[in-house]
Amino acid sequence: FFLLLLPIHLALAAAPGFRGFSYLLNCGAASPTTDGRGLRWEPDGPYVSAGTPGAPALPGPGGLLDPTLATLRAFPRRPGAKFCYELPVDKNRRYLLRPTFFYGALSAASSTPPVFDLIVDGTLWTAVNTTDDALAGAASSYEGVFPASGRNMSFCLGVNPDYTDAGPFISALQVIQLDDSVYNATDFRTSALGLIARTKFGSTGDIER
Repeated sequence: FFLLLLPIHLALAAAPGFRGFSYLLNCGAASPTTDGRGLRWEPDGPYVSAGTPGAPALPGPGGLLDPTLATLRAFPRRPGAKFCYELPVDKNRRYLLRPTFFYGALSAASSTPPVFDLIVDGTLWTAVNTTDDALAGAASSYEGVFPASGRNMSFCLGVNPDYTDAGPFISALQVIQLDDSVYNATDFRTSALGLIARTKFGSTGDIER
């Protein structure tokens, strides 16, 4: 994880000199947003042609620490449909994808959040289920590293009628180009990498996201 985190933070901090394509998208936002780390998030509208901007129900009067969670983009429940972000990329480079989902305030008596698929360049990545995090008033994030097989990468939210009766949604999307030295022992022609856990050994401080 240390090898993964270091290039990502350096790339974001030195964005003007970082070659290639990287994206910080605030889904459903109408204008750019700057978070507490000083990172600028752009609206997702130019990269997706479907969905409706909206806002989640806030968990309490204290508001949100992360402004990128204040908006979302919701998609209709259309069985079998895929709603895709089309992102220009550099062919044969590796990209970290980190979508974030914040459903908002949820009680045990509320309807559960939708469950849906994530699909990268036509290949199923994983199913998103934010129910446990939503009950805790928290956001859910998923991470994976994928190769770019062409000049565009598609990141899609797929409607699976076997899961729930609601359409998918997304709050934020990070797409970060990684240095060629990162995970260079992995054969990305046949594999991708997914995050299982991230541990900060020896720390007694707060959780970092």
